[in-house]
Amino acid sequence: MQGTTYTVVTASGTVTISAPNLPAVTLGAGGVSVSTVNDGAAMSATAIAQSNPEVMAAVNQAAAVAVAAVAVVAASPESFGPTTSATAVAELSATVATVVNAVPTAVAQAAASAASAAPTQAAAVVTAAVQAAASSGNAQTVTQVAQTVTQAAAQGAAQSVAAQAAAGAGNAQAATQAAAAAAQQVAQQVAQAATQAVQQSMPSAAAQVTQAAAQGAASGAATAATQVATSAGASAAQAASAMASAAAQGATAGAGGSAASAQAAAQGAAQGASQVAAQSAPQQATAIAQQSASAAASGATTAVAQSQGQAAAQSAAQSVASGAATGAAQGATSGATAGGASNVNANAIANSASSGAATGASQGSGATVTPPTVNVAPSTPAAPPVTTPVTPIDPAINVSRSN
Repeated sequence: MQGTTYTVVTASGTVTISAPNLPAVTLGAGGVSVSTVNDGAAMSATAIAQSNPEVMAAVNQAAAVAVAAVAVVAASPESFGPTTSATAVAELSATVATVVNAVPTAVAQAAASAASAAPTQAAAVVTAAVQAAASSGNAQTVTQVAQTVTQAAAQGAAQSVAAQAAAGAGNAQAATQAAAAAAQQVAQQVAQAATQAVQQSMPSAAAQVTQAAAQGAASGAATAATQVATSAGASAAQAASAMASAAAQGATAGAGGSAASAQAAAQGAAQGASQVAAQSAPQQATAIAQQSASAAASGATTAVAQSQGQAAAQSAAQSVASGAATGAAQGATSGATAGGASNVNANAIANSASSGAATGASQGSGATVTPPTVNVAPSTPAAPPVTTPVTPIDPAINVSRSN
């Protein structure tokens, strides 16, 4: 991968990643061992970051390689043999847990890389990460990990699945439809994995974790699929609308269809889709905000109606509109700014997002929804990058288990 041949060796509770001319990295319950630091003795990731910050990039890369490599083996019995792949399925959970506990800063890159290389294992990565975080007994930790891993895994999987689907389409419209279908499927699977994992591992944190997972899954799927659709020739506004609707609907359904998860999914989907679209077409930011907010609100309320009934959708409609408007306003404003637009009119974008969200929520629920208040000042800092780095994985990577 990237011109480097890595070897990954898993053992009971540890994983070692090595490559020619690079320090060997071992991750385990005792911490992180880097062959060129502290004579190879195990240290915490925090200690390494403080004493040798230049090494952390290699540690994070090694963690991503490890998780992604094991995921590839788990997903490919035809290439590695059914017995080896079956073993890798179990090893994947252990490897993800090791990364969550030993190198939490690498979780996003590892999840995105694994889901991109092996989309069928995205849900397994999310499940393992949430379960590992739940072992801490800290609800805030589980919530943070859930949002991080769902956003990254959904982004990685949607990027691969949508790109493959769009490549077989004959034109931009067909590519957009294919990418939207991929976004909905991935968002639903990833959000559902996190929801089920926390319900089994830490029920007391289920409500907040499910909400975080819905937002993360919707954001990741919408971001990646919008990138695919615009690259295939779709207009920025059309791509943002299609992906916001699909990702919001999928993530809401995967998270169980509650009002809180719908609001979070609408916000994540609208922000991810509008930020990518507005960055590619900053002059259309106002229209992008309106269309993505409307689509996200409609998609989320539709999912609530399908899961919980029309009355529940009507009850949730106003809060869902608020989430969609906030996400679209933030995303379009920061996207247009990143795209080089001068004099970005944040108030106009916010008003447009508010109007669109009310329309979409009304359409999806049948309720009468008033435009929510959204405040996005021109000085609002740009939202953090919605794209997580993905480490390409060679399908022929050398992975083995040490007994």
